[in-house]
Amino acid sequence: MKAIITTTLLMMLVAFGLRAQESAIIKGQICNGLNHMPLKDCHVYVDGQVAGTISNQYGEFELEIPGRYLGRSLNISYMGFETFSRPIGEISGHFVEAMLMESPIWLNELVITPGNRGIVDHALASVEKKFDNEEDLLQAFYKVLLEKDKDQHILKSVLASNKTK
Repeated sequence: MKAIITTTLLMMLVAFGLRAQESAIIKGQICNGLNHMPLKDCHVYVDGQVAGTISNQYGEFELEIPGRYLGRSLNISYMGFETFSRPIGEISGHFVEAMLMESPIWLNELVITPGNRGIVDHALASVEKKFDNEEDLLQAFYKVLLEKDKDQHILKSVLASNKTK
């Protein structure tokens, strides 16, 4: 009986040791595919897993992948860019250089509100009084906002010159 327990424990230790040896450490660098600038805070993960790592300020990362996931793909995602995916078995030298291509995110609506709601209320009230043409309302809204904030007089003159074109 003692021999069976010892043999079983020995087999478990060997199996655990083999599994630990199967893991791989993948290193890499992530850059913008257009200008080759490093991308910070990219999510690096194995296909089907949430846990992973993020790239540092130089776009570099290091990720240890357990042996049971070596047949999957390494994925790199970053908002506003296409997701990079490569089978782990195809990564030579355990180093990957990922060039992510920009992919715009189209929004149906974007709402921007300032910290000082009084400025927006003033602009909305003034637009109706000063401009009756619906086509000019958006530009008029910005013009009134700029009149309220005298520090932005340069931007106001740019908007006014665009209206005359």
